Amino acid sequence: MDSNETNRPLTEVPMDKTPETLVSSPAQAEENNTMYVPKQTKEEVIKRLKELNEDACNADKQELDLLKQTFYKLHKAEQETARKTFIEAGGAPEAFVMPSDDSESRFKEAMSSIKEKRSAMAAEQEQEKEENLQKKLEILEKMKALTENTEDTGKIYNEFKQLQQKWNEIKQIPVGKINELWKTYQLYTEKFYDMVKLNNEFREYDFKKNLEQKNYASAKVYFQKALTLSPADKESIRERIAETDRLIEAEQLAALDKAYQTNIDKADKAYAEKAYAIAKFYYQKALEIKIGDKHATERLQEIEKYIGERQTKEAEL
Repeated sequence: MDSNETNRPLTEVPMDKTPETLVSSPAQAEENNTMYVPKQTKEEVIKRLKELNEDACNADKQELDLLKQTFYKLHKAEQETARKTFIEAGGAPEAFVMPSDDSESRFKEAMSSIKEKRSAMAAEQEQEKEENLQKKLEILEKMKALTENTEDTGKIYNEFKQLQQKWNEIKQIPVGKINELWKTYQLYTEKFYDMVKLNNEFREYDFKKNLEQKNYASAKVYFQKALTLSPADKESIRERIAETDRLIEAEQLAALDKAYQTNIDKADKAYAEKAYAIAKFYYQKALEIKIGDKHATERLQEIEKYIGERQTKEAEL
């Protein structure tokens, strides 16, 4: 599970992020080889639900929704067919009673089991977040104490770094506490640097370390701080800030291109397998990255046309 905003480099500014849930994304579904395949009977739906129940916490939410829709569509079709046959045989419409069928109870039982397991996992995750919150609060208290310590700065610096390491090792916390803890973390970090008055050699080491690790945003913050401490080197530092900005921009563009291509590849695969609901999802995600993309737009039009034709045929039956 990914760490949240409180697990960032020394002075990096956290970005908005949607809290994690037990609902997996279509991308996760594909990675787990659970690409949705349309079911033709209620028994096929129930069988698939039993398979998903074996690993309910990682079940794909989109597939669960599609299975539910498919089951009740088939269930309704069976009822209408049975009713029509009954009436055509001379029975009175008001006297029609649907033949006994336990498929719906078995369907609900499987869905309920999956829901219970996912709810239990969610509760465990919330408990873990609360425990992590307490651990981070304890670290903040220790950081605060170090900012008030007048001992050898070298020793204090190492202790502070160790606290930061422990901070980064702690994962999720309650979403409502993220910004509050991050602001406090930043406050004590700035106080610490001001107190020990790190020299330019220390900062240069951190600059290089962040650049080597491609923590460009953190490196930029260090450069900006150095700009206030080293008036004689302002021009050189400004050049480094500009270079860092170029690296950040290049990294962001590369990430967007990679995300776009990933969505297109997954969409094309689903399209080839006639899994149009999945294909539509990924083509739409690709268009969010590259608005007006010709390939994604044309494929979406083809999918909509196919869906429309299928619905027309179903209506004529």
